[in-house]
Amino acid sequence: MGHLAGHMAGGARRTAGASSVRVPVRQPSSIAGSQATAGIQRVLAMQRLAGNAAVTSMLMVQRCGPTACNCSPRQREEAEAGSLQRAIGSDFIIRGKSPDAAKPENRAKLFFDFNSSALDTQEEGKIPALAKPAARDLTLHGFVSEEGGKGGNVPLVNARIASVAKALESNQHKGQRESVLNVGKTEGTIDYRNRRVVEVTQIGSPSASADCTPDPACESTFSSALAKARFDVANARGALTDPTDPDVASALKTAFLANDRQTASKVSDKLGHLQAHFNLMATQAGHSCKTACDAGCTGGRVALTSGRKQGGGSKSHITLCPEFAGGALIAPSELLIHEGTHGAVGVLADDLAYGHSRLFEFLNPAMALENADSYMLFVRMFTTGVRGDVATQDKVAADFTGQERADTQKAIAWLDDLLGDANNTMSSNYEKVEQARAAGAWKDAGHESLMREVLAPDFQMTLPPKAPSEEDQWKVAGIADRYDQLQKVFKSPLDIRKRPAGGVVWESGPGSIVLVGPAFLIAPLEARVRQLLTAMIAAEPNISGPRKSAFVNLFFEIKQRTETTFAATEGPGANAPAPVKGPSGGGASPFVGPAPTSASRPIVRLNSTGPDVAALQQFLNAAGASPTLGPDGRFGQLTHTAVTRFQAAQGLDADGIVGPQTWSVLERRRPTAEIDPGNTFRSLAPV
Repeated sequence: MGHLAGHMAGGARRTAGASSVRVPVRQPSSIAGSQATAGIQRVLAMQRLAGNAAVTSMLMVQRCGPTACNCSPRQREEAEAGSLQRAIGSDFIIRGKSPDAAKPENRAKLFFDFNSSALDTQEEGKIPALAKPAARDLTLHGFVSEEGGKGGNVPLVNARIASVAKALESNQHKGQRESVLNVGKTEGTIDYRNRRVVEVTQIGSPSASADCTPDPACESTFSSALAKARFDVANARGALTDPTDPDVASALKTAFLANDRQTASKVSDKLGHLQAHFNLMATQAGHSCKTACDAGCTGGRVALTSGRKQGGGSKSHITLCPEFAGGALIAPSELLIHEGTHGAVGVLADDLAYGHSRLFEFLNPAMALENADSYMLFVRMFTTGVRGDVATQDKVAADFTGQERADTQKAIAWLDDLLGDANNTMSSNYEKVEQARAAGAWKDAGHESLMREVLAPDFQMTLPPKAPSEEDQWKVAGIADRYDQLQKVFKSPLDIRKRPAGGVVWESGPGSIVLVGPAFLIAPLEARVRQLLTAMIAAEPNISGPRKSAFVNLFFEIKQRTETTFAATEGPGANAPAPVKGPSGGGASPFVGPAPTSASRPIVRLNSTGPDVAALQQFLNAAGASPTLGPDGRFGQLTHTAVTRFQAAQGLDADGIVGPQTWSVLERRRPTAEIDPGNTFRSLAPV
């Protein structure tokens, strides 16, 4: 955009008693000869300088699609939304208002839905208080999420400001109202719902939404929290010399699922490494305070540690988000203990499971020693005697056996956890895409690989080595949001029931009711997680049918690239179930064992039977087979039809015979590069 558009995006206008004056535009046909020519030349010059969208906005020409018309605001919004959806696809549109709209601190902020300038009932309820005193002069700070670009967003934010101004006027506000557009300030911010806002302040007062300066309280909070963390860790470590002490034994058993002397010694050693790492965290290179304008500080994140995969120590860095200094439902000192274990040489703990998560109850003792939150939980319990928040308790029907209940709950726990990983990875990818766009080239090999091998082919983005586009950035934000919205389903208890046949069916929405059948209950852990995710995405209306399998495949690609292993919950542990026999009660399940590769699998075709056919049916379901196949191990006509459709869609010979080439495409075992999405601590605040 040229200087004109930039001025429009950053300028302000002042009116008395009304937000704007609409100037009618004369049609060129009503202007005689040379006047018409001169007018057209001026418009063309403006078009060259600022672009079509800016000219349209300045001339106030209303359009419904390609032709001018006297359309309503709703029709205009629908036309503009349709244009954006055609540009990036409805699968990536982030709809809805900010979930924080009703919080007391947002009473002077009016939030909007995607591409809308209409105030809903909740937002209209804020207007009467903002309109008083009636003579008070106000500034209306308008913001907009980045998708659509400046050309579409300048008129949209103007329309939102106009809606707020009209509502204020209807509530007898008589003072002056100044409008300030902040379109450019929202670029590179993934938290779209919180950016669709008009903030009302007293005239001359700054907008909190536009404030991208770190909270001055962050540094002082960090210093005092680090001092407390040092004190608490030293005390807890000193107590480990006697693991028989009741308080120590209880804390060890809860946090590490074992309280023997060997476990106590290992925990003590790692806490010693953490104490040394606190010195690095205290340096300017070891930590920084960020704002909500930073992509890494959205979605309830409180802190983010990078550098673990690079060996930690001086290569690690903790980013502190605004909630660190206030708002997070965890003590800042505890958060520093958690984050410190990510970067401490000799520890380098991962986020295998938060202490309040479903998955934590399934960790085995060996993996608990590799889990960051286990150390925080141990120190907390020894210091306060309080465990804190526990996992959401799902309702499981009474007709599940003990083993079926454990297997089902473990798969649910893993899906909950891995959806968080998927969201974190895509949020990190968003940052890398923004950096690559600014530099004109990719700077991160792992995320470039993810774009080249998965995102570009499966989600129609720009293929590296070309730099990503603006539309790619919007799509990545949309993908991250879809995984985030799916994980939020787990904030409430699930209602898990049996079904007589088949695999998994998830209530539309997705809702809280989950039905699981025999094909789910006999499958190995990863297959159970895949069935759950496939059913959950099938129930998600904001992901279209053709794209559902791409979201499933990306999820497991991220799992592979972040080196997440299901072994963390296998083996003996405090909550590990007893060994189980196969589904008939005799012999081992045919699905148990190391996963074969495409090179080792046999050729299967119509009328084949066995575990490889069952695996084929699961792969086809993950790829979007319709109707969904019951993985019964029998290659019948439905399986044959699903195979030929899959082969045709992938450009293979659609002969219905599954050989090495079809197996390879189904399994999608591509070369991968590691991704370091950072280790993120999210707020425990309810969503």
